[in-house]
Amino acid sequence: MSVTKMEEGLYRVRWREGGRARSVLVHGSASLADKVERKKLSIRDENRHLDVKKQINYRMDDLIDRYWDQYGVKKKSADREKSIVEGIRSALGRMFVREVDGMAVQEWYDNLTDVRELAVNTAERYFHVMHHISCHAPHDEKGINYLDDSDRSRSESCRSGGGGAHR
Repeated sequence: MSVTKMEEGLYRVRWREGGRARSVLVHGSASLADKVERKKLSIRDENRHLDVKKQINYRMDDLIDRYWDQYGVKKKSADREKSIVEGIRSALGRMFVREVDGMAVQEWYDNLTDVRELAVNTAERYFHVMHHISCHAPHDEKGINYLDDSDRSRSESCRSGGGGAHR
């Protein structure tokens, strides 16, 4: 994000976009080069929400691994939670994070209580682990969690203990 004078009437405008350095030569005044820079930055910021290359191929399996390595193994209840995490992995692990929306979580929860006939308190424990995993899902610059179907931001949802896809 800089404007450099190359010679009289010629400026180089530099900025970063999509993880790469970009530049353009502007013939004219310094004020024109500043306007071009502002326009480039504005376009970059407007389209930033479309830059989801990192999240497109991110699978739940990878997210679960990341959660387990960072949080699960450190818990006193790690031996009990391991079976919960593996249950989540078997049900949702092959899906992409972007595909696990409120409806997918609802189906998963219904499967716990109806098909597998888990007690409500056990299903709640599974759900809370799933919610904690979803707090670590990829999110965009606005803080919107790809596993959170509410309108609240990722940080607000995870800090308040609410949000996520409710049953």
